Amino acid sequence: MINILSHIVEFRNGESGMHVLHIQTATDILLHTLVQKTDKYHLTAADISLISTASALHDIGKINIPESILNKPGRLTKEEFEVMKTHTTIGSEILEKLPFQQESDLVKTAYAICRWHHERWDGRGYPDGLKGEQIPIAAQVVSMADVYDALTSERCYKKAFDHDTAVKMILNGECGQFNPLLLECLTECGAQLHAELSIASDTGSQLHRLADAQHISDALLRENALPGQEHIAQSLSRLQQKGRFFNQSVRCIQFDYDEPTGHLSFSAWAAEHMGVPKDLLLPDEVEETGFALADIARIQKALRATSAEHPYTELSMLLPVDGELRWHHVRLCSLWSDDSVPTYIGAAGQADPVEQFFDYHHDLYHDVLTNAYNRRFFEKQLRKLMEVDAVAMLDLDQFKQINDVYGHQAGDDALRILVSAVTACVRNRNDALVRYGGDEFLLIFPHIPEHVFIKRLEQIRATVQALHMIEYPDLHLTVSIGGVYGACPLDPGIRQADKLLYQAKECRNKCITAAFSAEEAEKPKPNQESDKL
Repeated sequence: MINILSHIVEFRNGESGMHVLHIQTATDILLHTLVQKTDKYHLTAADISLISTASALHDIGKINIPESILNKPGRLTKEEFEVMKTHTTIGSEILEKLPFQQESDLVKTAYAICRWHHERWDGRGYPDGLKGEQIPIAAQVVSMADVYDALTSERCYKKAFDHDTAVKMILNGECGQFNPLLLECLTECGAQLHAELSIASDTGSQLHRLADAQHISDALLRENALPGQEHIAQSLSRLQQKGRFFNQSVRCIQFDYDEPTGHLSFSAWAAEHMGVPKDLLLPDEVEETGFALADIARIQKALRATSAEHPYTELSMLLPVDGELRWHHVRLCSLWSDDSVPTYIGAAGQADPVEQFFDYHHDLYHDVLTNAYNRRFFEKQLRKLMEVDAVAMLDLDQFKQINDVYGHQAGDDALRILVSAVTACVRNRNDALVRYGGDEFLLIFPHIPEHVFIKRLEQIRATVQALHMIEYPDLHLTVSIGGVYGACPLDPGIRQADKLLYQAKECRNKCITAAFSAEEAEKPKPNQESDKL
């Protein structure tokens, strides 16, 4: 309904039918980049989802702006621009006068976005001249997303600028002043922003969904009253036909679940390539879903954390495709009844392979020196893992001494050789090796038995010890490893593994493993001058 309402405004405004989708996508990317840089704004995943959803309503006030001004091909006069500026207050007043949901977070967030998405950091925006952090962060981010899409889209009064030119104009203050933190975010996520907006513009299924909203919006604009029941029934029938057609055509894993009946259904492509039935009944046929039982539990836990007001959640997991486990990014939407007290009635989900995006942006998500995944990949993708079977921290012993005695080239070579040795000992598609910082590496095992994990770490230690560096015959590499096994949340698991690594480095060339313990993970890490001796 939000998309339909916002598209009504777009059609009057003569904008491309993709503007709302672009704003939502750009807002989501900028917010995720922001929370990786700072915890200043205390934004949760639910907050990001809420702001991205509410961003669709940023221009609803334009419904009351004359079309002669909205679609004027030339420059607006001073008087016309003053009329145009009122769309911010009109939109906020529309929301303020809603006879329902006034206390909902969605309405409050949409109000802030509608009213203040044209405010500027230096106080020279409108309508209220707010300055700096007086502007709600939701409005700040939507403002930047709106400016970026306006610059990169063709409008009745201008041609589209390319991505680099648009970013340069924003950074140079040609579109007003923005929060310096958000300017840094725009710089960091620029390549992702450009890529995902391009994908969004070209993705057939999204275009078809937008087309549905456009048809309904167009009809609402033409009619003085809502269509009759017969017309509604025909529209729903056509939508069902389209849904069946797109379900047959989609080339990714899609599924939906009906809570009252326990019915789980997969798209045709998912059923074929995952080797699962198209229709299942849960919990009786849970083992035939293609999802690991632990992943089913993770999905259920993630959905339990949603609500009717915040229905969206995301996580990462390994799924079998064409007989091989592959990393997938899973987006979920919980479904709720229309009762005064909403009841959970099911969920819909889509899983996309992460390798296509991260391989396409290889330089962004791989360490230049070692070709292991970098910290950005960890923050962007792996941190979404709610729980893993095992995690390990490892680093080279006496790495500072290697650099001091043999030179930094030797240190670089040692890191490259270490990564090659570790990669040879792990399951490339299943396990993830991340250069966590300096000579410290993080190794994540989503699914692995305890005895295999312990054996794998010892194999890594022995492999590194047996290495010979031809150009430095006197240099002998060893590695210390701390490992935690047993189902554990990712961040506490990393903290405990890091403490075990410090213990291992007291002896060097040692591997210490332990079962996950929430109490051990929270104990302070001992002080140690490990590589300075």
